[in-house]
Amino acid sequence: MLGFNDFFRLLILFVTAFASDSYEFSSSVKHIASPTTVERIRKLTPTIEAYGSKFFYSNNGSQFFIKGIAYQQDFTEYLRRPESLVDVDAPKTQTLCELNFRNGRHFVDPLAWPDICTRDLPFLQELGVNTLRVYSIDPRANHDVCMERLAEAGIYVILDLSNVDCSINRDDPSWDLEIMDCYTSVIDTMAPYDNVLGFFAGNEVNTDVANTYTMPFVKSSIRDIKSYIKRKNIRKIPVGYSSNDDSLTRNNLADYLVCGEDDLAKIDFFGINMYEWCGYSSYATSGYKERTLEMAGYPVPVFLSEFGCNLKRPRPFTEVEAIFNKPMTNVWSGAIMYMYFEERNEYGVVKVKGDYITDPVEKLPDFNLLKAQYRNASPNGVNKQDYSSHGSKDIQCPVASEDWKVSEELPSTPRAPKCDCMMAALKCSIEEVPNRSELAEIVGYICGEISCHNIVANGTTGWYGEFSDCSFHQKLSYVAQLYYNYHNSTPDACYFEGYGRINAYPNTLEALAMFKTLQGTRCKEELGSVKEISRLITGEPFGSQNRDSPRRIMVDSRLKNTKLDTSESKAITAKIISKSSLLTNLIAMFLVILFT
Repeated sequence: MLGFNDFFRLLILFVTAFASDSYEFSSSVKHIASPTTVERIRKLTPTIEAYGSKFFYSNNGSQFFIKGIAYQQDFTEYLRRPESLVDVDAPKTQTLCELNFRNGRHFVDPLAWPDICTRDLPFLQELGVNTLRVYSIDPRANHDVCMERLAEAGIYVILDLSNVDCSINRDDPSWDLEIMDCYTSVIDTMAPYDNVLGFFAGNEVNTDVANTYTMPFVKSSIRDIKSYIKRKNIRKIPVGYSSNDDSLTRNNLADYLVCGEDDLAKIDFFGINMYEWCGYSSYATSGYKERTLEMAGYPVPVFLSEFGCNLKRPRPFTEVEAIFNKPMTNVWSGAIMYMYFEERNEYGVVKVKGDYITDPVEKLPDFNLLKAQYRNASPNGVNKQDYSSHGSKDIQCPVASEDWKVSEELPSTPRAPKCDCMMAALKCSIEEVPNRSELAEIVGYICGEISCHNIVANGTTGWYGEFSDCSFHQKLSYVAQLYYNYHNSTPDACYFEGYGRINAYPNTLEALAMFKTLQGTRCKEELGSVKEISRLITGEPFGSQNRDSPRRIMVDSRLKNTKLDTSESKAITAKIISKSSLLTNLIAMFLVILFT
């Protein structure tokens, strides 16, 4: 049986996954940059290197300071205007809402829209920015035009590997095949462009003491992303993390990401989303002084990955002068202002006049104020040949505490062959589910009654089930097999709303041992250390269950394609009410109504 916290997190995983649309990147579906474009960009922009606590231009060794702006439109801004949808055959005037729904995207990738980036480029140049932060990239799209235009203007990009549809979920974190595939697809698509400054492996995944357990998953992603870049012989693009500014976790989090023996699991740069300076504050009173002292001696470049408090509008951006002068330039490598587009949260410097992709933008008062500050910012740095990183602190990993509930153990690297072999062992599996919400409460029920520990991952205890790194669909099929085993492998126990299927896979240990994966390995090697695999083959039940449970009767009626009549429903409801807690009563009543 699962502990309550593990069960709750597992339930969240399935509910959130079922509730969302199926949106998955595949490593086979991505756009490869044009070699001609890549070569032109290579001649236009030297790469940026992270060395010690500084960024340097690769061609001359001069220090690089980020003078950036966040650049991505909020997709929901367009969802609120359905009346503006137009003919799908008129791409020049389509709304972003229409086009993104049509293409299966749930975000606007501004670097995939030449009409957008070329419209905005003169304004970005006028502001004097040298870096854009883009939060979501679609690896299926062509980015050649925008990346080359930015390179011509001397503008670099820092890209988040996650997106709104694929990321490490702080409510129920996982580092699995699907997320890794999303991240590596972005790398494959964007790494050829030399004006890619770096990748964020996460943005505010840990937000406070209540979800510090997310960080082993983030650190594992950093390890595997850097390993992937190295294995693929991609240039050494820095990989970092963007943190919030929570007072109880920020120091532990910063230390955690650069500690340990494995250099691949350490970040190459650290960003902090910091909004402490509001209006006409000062270095001494804003909190900037304290943060600068805390980060002094940090072994990798650190910068403000977001800034721009908007309690006072228009924003005077007086913090820019402090950021790009000493003592901050001794520690910090620049900053990224949040953000370019004006939206409901009122952080923009321009506003799109309409919701069509070719509509012009108009400057807001914040635009000229940021422009004036950025234009006056001329930080004095150090040349790489004159710089020594020996002054960096030797940082130890933070000790577990009430404010830092993080295991030293990390999840393993997701392995597709192992998960393929697990699927080959299943007699009952689930087809891809078009409406995932149909099975959400059923999965939650099964893992509350039968042990699903092999797909559970817990960053606090350091328990990572053998198949917790498999894809959502594979884990769902694993749960179906548990239920099928419990019911003695009867065919109707693999119904699952019509999505279950009895498979014709090899179902003996001998046959499975010789099963060959798509990667060419044998399942004997892939599953040799998995003690539970024989149970999947033999049908031995996992855990225990109350066969007379009223909830089981109700859920079974749905899984096995049998319907309870009204009298049965009422009898079960009365039995539950007489024996259960208030919370159970509410759940049971909901299930009875739903199932009948």
